[in-house]
Amino acid sequence: MGFLSLMFLNVPDASANGRFPRSTNISFDPNDASLMLVPATFGLLVSKDSGQTFNWVSEETVGYGGVYDPDYAIGSQGEIYATTFDGLKRSTDGAKSFQNMNFFNPETPSVLLESIWVSQVEVASDGAIWATTSTGGEPNGVYKSTNGTDFFSAGLFDQIAWWRSIKLSPSNPQIAYVSGFVVGQNGNPSKATLFKTIDGGANWAELPTLGFEFGSQPNLVVEGVDPNNPNIVYVRSAFSLDNSGDSIFRSDNGGQTFTKVHQASCTLQAFSIRQDSSVIVGSVTPCAGPCELSTEDERGCVEISPTGQAGSFVATPNPPGMNCVGESPHDNKIYTCGNAFGPEQFILGQSSNDGQTWEKFTDNANIVGPLDCSDSTCEDNWLATCEFIGKCEGNSATDTGSDDTGSTTSNDSGGGNGEDSGLCNSSSGGWSLTFVIGAMFMFLRRRNQRT
Repeated sequence: MGFLSLMFLNVPDASANGRFPRSTNISFDPNDASLMLVPATFGLLVSKDSGQTFNWVSEETVGYGGVYDPDYAIGSQGEIYATTFDGLKRSTDGAKSFQNMNFFNPETPSVLLESIWVSQVEVASDGAIWATTSTGGEPNGVYKSTNGTDFFSAGLFDQIAWWRSIKLSPSNPQIAYVSGFVVGQNGNPSKATLFKTIDGGANWAELPTLGFEFGSQPNLVVEGVDPNNPNIVYVRSAFSLDNSGDSIFRSDNGGQTFTKVHQASCTLQAFSIRQDSSVIVGSVTPCAGPCELSTEDERGCVEISPTGQAGSFVATPNPPGMNCVGESPHDNKIYTCGNAFGPEQFILGQSSNDGQTWEKFTDNANIVGPLDCSDSTCEDNWLATCEFIGKCEGNSATDTGSDDTGSTTSNDSGGGNGEDSGLCNSSSGGWSLTFVIGAMFMFLRRRNQRT
């Protein structure tokens, strides 16, 4: 039996679907500094105390499974939205439970759509919820809700397009940019599409895409709109360089023309426009490649531009592997997603000096237990996840949960303080074998392709 086969015998079965424990994104509540969402490969992490502790929410509770990372957004009343292959889910009880939202057929408005893949969700500054669909073999569109539960067509509807991304202007909630992908048919090649509305979806204008560089597939993703100027928008062309490196393009005139401002050697996992209009991009692989990590001590790439213009992106020294990046609207600190067992050794990192240096903000020790275990499968799911992320070291099982304020309760005297407090019982020894973790990381860590 080979070395890798021996390692796999020690890997517990968990809801992370075989992927390494890492965070994939971060969401802030614009009205409540205490609420933070950190999606991960093993479920959703919810903090109600500004990131000091996190509770775990299972994939089953949210309503998805498999190797999939939902897009999350927090509404104006603190409600949580999550995209799935089976519609848009919403929680109004702090992520303890999720319900499906109503999407009405644009062609027959009285009929609800069923089994739709909602690809992205965004909350506008006026509180409206926007969402895009990418259901295979079905017409797809852009939808909007003003009451948070009923979604109607926002005017952009196509029989053969897949809508890949939507970004709203922070300074003008009526302006939205949407990218799509149209599969070639009847001899016509596949193409990327880009649209814009300036009146809340009443009318849409198709923007030119001839100036973009593409790889084997024309993949465009709208990355963000400048918070101070709705006419400045950034778009990423995925795999534009030899089908591996991503390109960032910028428009200063509302999408009428675009200029290439950055070329990455590999796939970019992270992009953020800060409140001061500076731009941060990052990846889990080194800035100059290679695009596949071969050793566990290789670092990622973080590049920062104060202006977002071509030639202004500068790499920072000793960067973490960056799976996401986002700025808190409350204290303007920057956060990044990391790998629990990678060189970063954190689930969430933080920088208070404009991204030049990073430090651990949250690791597995801050995950204090499941948010709610009222269903029969929760305890088993938490046990598997607890082992997977290295929190179970043979301690006795305890009933750990949280109330609406995020406080924790535990029968163990060490509970709720951010340390391993006997949250579950491990019969297999969990992940205490550091050698196994390191070896698996060296052989199996792969880039997260944001296509």
